Amino acid sequence: MKLEDCQKREILKMRSQNVPFSEIAQKLNISKNTIKSFYHRLSQNTVAEDAPNRCGNCGNPLDQTPHKKTKRFCDSRCRNAYWNKNRVGYIAICAYCGAEFDTLGNRTRKYCNIRCYSKARWGEVGE
Repeated sequence: MKLEDCQKREILKMRSQNVPFSEIAQKLNISKNTIKSFYHRLSQNTVAEDAPNRCGNCGNPLDQTPHKKTKRFCDSRCRNAYWNKNRVGYIAICAYCGAEFDTLGNRTRKYCNIRCYSKARWGEVGE
């Protein structure tokens, strides 16, 4: 379905007032999915135009490709360096030895290393 300009303006106006897609659909007598598609496509195009022009790690200029996911880093080396520098770790206490350790983002870790896991699981085997 092709939306008219007045419908597009009305959708944008109502969404700026946080009106749900279902209410907009009822008022304009348009499918809820049509409104969602229009709004999300518009949002993606706006984000692409406002995309950062510099790498998040080294600051080198970025070449953004239209209709593609926006780039934040110039290459995988910069991306990995950025995430390693800015990763969020959680401090936990080892269930076996009681030492504090950084979970490196995995909140479900219970043991500080494989040795403590093995000892907790199978006891003092081989020692």
